Amino acid sequence: MAVVTDLGGRFTNEHDPSKTYTLTDFIEYGKQDEMTYNTFSILSITNDITFSEQCITDYYMEELKSICEVIKNITEDEKARYRYRPDLLSYDLYGNTQLDYIILLCNGIIDPKEFDFKRGYIRLIPRGKLIRIMSEIYNSEYDWIRLNRSALKASSTTSTMLR
Repeated sequence: MAVVTDLGGRFTNEHDPSKTYTLTDFIEYGKQDEMTYNTFSILSITNDITFSEQCITDYYMEELKSICEVIKNITEDEKARYRYRPDLLSYDLYGNTQLDYIILLCNGIIDPKEFDFKRGYIRLIPRGKLIRIMSEIYNSEYDWIRLNRSALKASSTTSTMLR
């Protein structure tokens, strides 16, 4: 497992500083992002409330953990910025707050209140590797996700017609 020294987006060679974007480009790119907890969840509807029954990435935790990098040298400023805020770290690393659950799971944490850097290190997946593995997971589980969404749509249509 590689040891990397900081959180500032410089933790792999995948970060390419020559690629710059305008703020508008960055915002538009974020709108296209489909890597969310909801996208990777098997959903159910009860009393017109849609909720996640199971997140597919849970089945791939060993694979996700195997590609984590260990970050040891975390500055006091970084600790202060990200303490209890895996969502902010997720946004800064991946451009998406909804991948905070991946950061928590890779570190064996369930509650953001436990995200406090007391261990002296953190485990993170480099952005490029995360995009690749999440795409592989989605493609592998696409039929299951599609079937689930079709069933939800049918259930929702039936529920609306019964009112």
